Amino acid sequence: MWMADLKHGEHVDELPAYAPAFKEVYRFILEALEGNDVAATRLFRKYLAGEMPVELLGIARCRETAEQRNRDKGDRDLSLQVAPGLAA
Repeated sequence: MWMADLKHGEHVDELPAYAPAFKEVYRFILEALEGNDVAATRLFRKYLAGEMPVELLGIARCRETAEQRNRDKGDRDLSLQVAPGLAA
């Protein structure tokens, strides 16, 4: 398995097609932890080991809440922009 190879420091010529998804998960964690690569790596390793740390769940919930607020705000802005055009 390629992760086992990477874990033991062996060179891997070709990574599987889903490898970029793991890069995005790590990037998400790193961004949420404001660039703290030590903490991000710790959480990411737990994630790869099949664990779902409470801290990672908290990060995901906060991000989801923030994105929902942005979507709701966008919907209100959009409706305000459309409404005058419909009245004309």
